[in-house]
Amino acid sequence: MKEYLVKLAHYNLWANQNMLSMIPEDEKLFNQEVKNSFPSIKSTLLHIWDAQDIWLTRLKDEVITDFPSKNFKGDSKDIRRGLIHSSEEFYLFLDKQVPTYDTKISSYKTIAGIMQSSTTTEIVAHCMNHSTFHRGQLITILRELGCTNFIATDMIAYYRHISQVKKDILD
Repeated sequence: MKEYLVKLAHYNLWANQNMLSMIPEDEKLFNQEVKNSFPSIKSTLLHIWDAQDIWLTRLKDEVITDFPSKNFKGDSKDIRRGLIHSSEEFYLFLDKQVPTYDTKISSYKTIAGIMQSSTTTEIVAHCMNHSTFHRGQLITILRELGCTNFIATDMIAYYRHISQVKKDILD
């Protein structure tokens, strides 16, 4: 199971890279208000980044003291770099863990201050699913803002990509 969790985290990194490649480098568009769960591309990406950092902190058995959106002052390039760095860090952390890491139980306080416990499997599955959900919202936001250049970020597209990379290496 740990191997699958690592693959999920790698998929998340790949999908976030693809998602960011579809977002024009236009600060006005990045900050334009829309009707959605979060009012802009910027706020949606910050939310994904927050969640990744929060859950990774919990997996490391550390206490959350800060997260990206809390005092963010950067621009779209800073968000892009930060989200990809966070995605890489999540993937690399899981990759370094022992084979039985998937059954580890983490106890943590929710943002509301309530004590909870979850297995690594539950946390990783939730966090990666959470990112996928919000990437879907980003596609809707981009369509609403007139963007039309999309590439697949579905998990099957990831598997096809990995398969092609392996084939290219062998050829």
